[in-house]
Amino acid sequence: MNKNINIYQTVSDLSYKSGGPSQTVFNLSKRLNKFLNLKIITNNSCDFIKPLNDNKLKVLEISFHKRLNWLNNLKLNSILYGLELSPNTIFHDNGVWLPFNNTISRFCFKKNIPSVISTHGMLEPWSMENKNLKKQIAWFIYQNKNLQRTNVIHATSEMEARNILKFNFGVPVAIIPNGVSIPQKEELNKNYDIKSIGIKDDGRKIMLFTGRIHPKK
Repeated sequence: MNKNINIYQTVSDLSYKSGGPSQTVFNLSKRLNKFLNLKIITNNSCDFIKPLNDNKLKVLEISFHKRLNWLNNLKLNSILYGLELSPNTIFHDNGVWLPFNNTISRFCFKKNIPSVISTHGMLEPWSMENKNLKKQIAWFIYQNKNLQRTNVIHATSEMEARNILKFNFGVPVAIIPNGVSIPQKEELNKNYDIKSIGIKDDGRKIMLFTGRIHPKK
């Protein structure tokens, strides 16, 4: 990898209350920053559970305003046009639908900057049906066009990639699973009392997964 490549990871929200992308974007950025010049641009990081200066990772936080232009994040737009960008800059935007995402896509298109969009399941059939009317309007005005203009769409699974390909954007779809933090040996050697969470200790190997409480889940 080349330290002369500049990456802007853009995500509307880094709050841990917002679910998976806030965590995956930060962890990916922290590791990529060892090899590339990387910065995060976000609306909100005030509830983030990890120190944002970890690993010398630079985070540009935009003051969050609930009253936004419904097509563009005007504060973000102002900041983007104030950046000094080198020719080898890439934007990696996380998510779709929001004024934040539309602002990033429009900026990259106007400035001819290569971009990657990670959809994070937001084009899955269930997600498309949720708040369908709003999404139909956004799709007609900007979202379909933005996805056709990007250079690569990132999917985290084969199922997500197949659903994205059904839209016929004419853009390559890369399947790259989210990374997993591997615990240290000392952590694995710890004894956990599974009885404390109501599971009978009968010698079986148990894998426990928890996720956010949401209708989609």
